[in-house]
Amino acid sequence: MKNENLKLILIAFGITACVCVLINLGNNVIPERLKFDVNIWGTVNSWLVYGLTVVTAVFLYKTLRSQQEVQKMQLDIKEIETHKFRNNLRPNLLVKSEEFDNKSSIISFSLDIQNNSLKQPRFVSPYHLKFSSHISVEKHLLDNGFLYIINDYISPADNRTINIEIDFDPLTWRDYEYLGEQYKGFFGAFFIMNYSDTKNFMYENLIGIVLNPIQNTVKVSLGDANFV
Repeated sequence: MKNENLKLILIAFGITACVCVLINLGNNVIPERLKFDVNIWGTVNSWLVYGLTVVTAVFLYKTLRSQQEVQKMQLDIKEIETHKFRNNLRPNLLVKSEEFDNKSSIISFSLDIQNNSLKQPRFVSPYHLKFSSHISVEKHLLDNGFLYIINDYISPADNRTINIEIDFDPLTWRDYEYLGEQYKGFFGAFFIMNYSDTKNFMYENLIGIVLNPIQNTVKVSLGDANFV
């Protein structure tokens, strides 16, 4: 950058010297009637001031652009470091014990905290949920479902899980038969889980359930944890 600025300064001085030489020669060669009127076009000094103003504006623009590039680079680095920091804090969840009881039409499964502690899990669901492993659960009615709040702090060292039960209803669950004959008898349901880590960063998981009540098979999947 310094070499580039020095090069520009030398070029500017060179151009200025050439202009001065040309003007001096022109005053001696050009007839008086063809010369520019000083009252209209100004003097060499005026043009030099104008040239210096232009050069200054160019340098200011270059400085501003350089500062913007540095700021963008700093923001990118901060975002990368924040992402790494949050990844190190993010609780990792694992689905276990997926079961379907044909007689009661109840699906049950558990969420196991693999590493890093998890705080105050929340569930937004269009279906009724039951948490058999937690007694104190706040339930709030929403316009299109329910909000469940578990006021708890769960550490991997506690060896505790979040046990969830949900009723299967073929009238409200998504029917996959429209996808083809191979999906006949399959139903699906989805709801959202939010939670925070020890530094109160929030995360969101989509929990999906795919059930075939005829074959008595159920699969519960966790989507990737999104930063909130």
